[in-house]
Amino acid sequence: MNLFIRNTDNTSNMNGHVYQVRPLYAVSFFQKLLRQLPEENAVVELNNLLASTPVQDISRQDIKSIEDRYRLSLKKEFALNLEEFYSVYLNYCLRNSDLNKTERDELYHLAEILKLEEHTLQYLHTRIGELVYRNAFAKVIADGRLSNGDMELLNRLQHTLQLSKALTEKIATEMRAAFVQEYVSGVIARMRFSPAEERELHDISSSLHVVIQLSEQTKSRLHKLKCYWAIENEQLPVVHTTAVLQKDEECYFTSSGVRWYEWRGTRNIPGSSDVSMNFREIKACYFNKTGNGRFSYGADVMKLVDEGTLYVTSKRIILAGGVKNSVIRLDGISGLIASHEGVEIRKSTGKNAILRLGEQADMFCMLLQRVLNDVNGIIR
Repeated sequence: MNLFIRNTDNTSNMNGHVYQVRPLYAVSFFQKLLRQLPEENAVVELNNLLASTPVQDISRQDIKSIEDRYRLSLKKEFALNLEEFYSVYLNYCLRNSDLNKTERDELYHLAEILKLEEHTLQYLHTRIGELVYRNAFAKVIADGRLSNGDMELLNRLQHTLQLSKALTEKIATEMRAAFVQEYVSGVIARMRFSPAEERELHDISSSLHVVIQLSEQTKSRLHKLKCYWAIENEQLPVVHTTAVLQKDEECYFTSSGVRWYEWRGTRNIPGSSDVSMNFREIKACYFNKTGNGRFSYGADVMKLVDEGTLYVTSKRIILAGGVKNSVIRLDGISGLIASHEGVEIRKSTGKNAILRLGEQADMFCMLLQRVLNDVNGIIR
């Protein structure tokens, strides 16, 4: 039998221990009739003894008296409880990641009076020590850096906890890699990968001595976020094109095979309204696939107007189509609606245009929003 008395309250009592006095279990009717005591009260009495008396003042006879009173062997009936009593005190002594001579003596004495065997003590010290070492390692690399001073502290802790070098190296390898992965996961969650954040990732990798190993999918997502950041923040590169441009007009984007659709029978699909998306909403649509999926409508709702090469310039959107050249002036755009395969361009007058670009839809929408911001004088 094993009864667990969890000591979740870390407040120390007057003896400096982490054990808390617990009430005894009530004696049942039949136990009174048979003049028996609840066996689980033996563990409660041991707990209360530890809670009220300094460890060094408790003798083996004190524990034997409890066993005699309840006519049982604590080691046989409540072995796991004895291990937990020791673990709780060991964890308390390691609260500062160190053991002084007094604490070592108290732990030795506690193991003696609880009759814990050597292999059990080794197991408990390894189990608790590993947790303490992991917590200490997490603290020293919290800033993504691991200095020589940090390594000296960890080496001293390894010696104090008597952990094997193989175990501490395993912990270090796992936690270093996990820290880098957590940083990358944070970048992806924030949908932002600026040059400063890229440098920080490499600095973390260098300081923690971790070779960055990312899946192809993660590499692709980080690359996309770098492109998003550049579109949003850097000067837009000018694309050289054979398209006929106006004076002082520059081309920033071109894509072939673009399809231009319009809503059939109505300017706007029912339920839609003019909207201007911000960069985060656009990124969420394409990067996290949170778009409304409106372009799943069929030919009965949308009409294919033309197909050809699309250009985005500092003044216009141009589709050099098979039928004709179609143009939307930037100052005539009232808002954008992003969807996974394309963008609906909402116009101040005339029918809205739905442009399908496939995998380039996100870059087009981001860039178009950036150009619109520049045209409208919106500060980034």
